Amino acid sequence: VGRTFYYPRNVAEYRFLVTGSMDDTYRVFVISNGQEQAVTPEISAAQPGFVNVRLDMDRLNSTISEVVVRNISRNPVIESRFPQA
Repeated sequence: VGRTFYYPRNVAEYRFLVTGSMDDTYRVFVISNGQEQAVTPEISAAQPGFVNVRLDMDRLNSTISEVVVRNISRNPVIESRFPQA
């Protein structure tokens, strides 16, 4: 036919604003089927005192019930939980 067809990708985005700085260390987990699984996030600067934590949708294969972000540079560790519907 000689035509190119484009199909929309999943438009959901896992991006979360959390307390911290670019100098902090973060551990990010997804909860799927009751199991906690470590994932590698992309961290970017946000407004002062915060960063954006983004997860690559292409690397997540299962249904996610919750995302957990831990800033392990702080004492005590700052844990942010984001339930997913």
